[in-house]
Amino acid sequence: MSNTARRFLRDARYGPDNPLPPLNIAFSNKANFQAVAEDIRGMWHLELRADMRLFSRKLKTLFADRRKGSYDILLSTNWVSKYPYVTHIF
Repeated sequence: MSNTARRFLRDARYGPDNPLPPLNIAFSNKANFQAVAEDIRGMWHLELRADMRLFSRKLKTLFADRRKGSYDILLSTNWVSKYPYVTHIF
C-alpha cells in the first residue's frame, strides 16, 4: 500500500524537494475518533512523511465543515435515516 501511495505522490511531483502541504483531519469528538485520527497521522507521517493537523469538532460543526469543504479528511461514522430499521429499505 505505501509503495502505491509513494508512486502516486511521486507522479504528482511531491517529494523531498516539494513536500505535501500539511493536511487537516477533522474528527467527531464522540467515541474513539481521536485515536483513529492519531493513528492515521502517525502512519502517514511514518510512511509518507506527511504532516497532519488534528481538529476535534462537535457533530454539528463537523457536518457544517464538511459542507464547506474546510478539511482534507473528515472522520465520522453516523447512520442518519428516517427509517426505523435498515432492513425496511431493502
